[in-house]
Amino acid sequence: MKSRSDEHQCRALFKTNCNALFQTALLLTADEVAAEGALTKAIEEIDSLNSPGQSTFASLERALLIHSIEAPTSRSTPGYKTRSMLQPELQPIIHMERSPRICFVLRALLHYTSAQCAQILGIEESSVALLFQMAVVKLQQEVV
Repeated sequence: MKSRSDEHQCRALFKTNCNALFQTALLLTADEVAAEGALTKAIEEIDSLNSPGQSTFASLERALLIHSIEAPTSRSTPGYKTRSMLQPELQPIIHMERSPRICFVLRALLHYTSAQCAQILGIEESSVALLFQMAVVKLQQEVV
């Protein structure tokens, strides 16, 4: 059973980070419906998320990542609504193919190591490096 202090801390954490968590899910899924579903599932699991030595936010973020990566998406090209839900500087990321986009978000935005990415995605570290490089090239092409 959670104490009032724990419950208050979880609510404050959620309010403070809700937009950032949703944008993370949106970048990973490229679909607002899938992002909302992933965030909802992660929030529903909040009571069971904390593992020893891990903060509530880290546990929530990890659950969000897993649900976002596993989420089916409803369209292949992000629509205006999806793009408009992101900060303008993040919008080019949404146009990448799924695997390079996920690797880029994990590595560049969330600062996961290649080994952590490989573990989360169930692929080799060399594949993570290749996908990350593909994402960087795609972003450079969009900037030019």
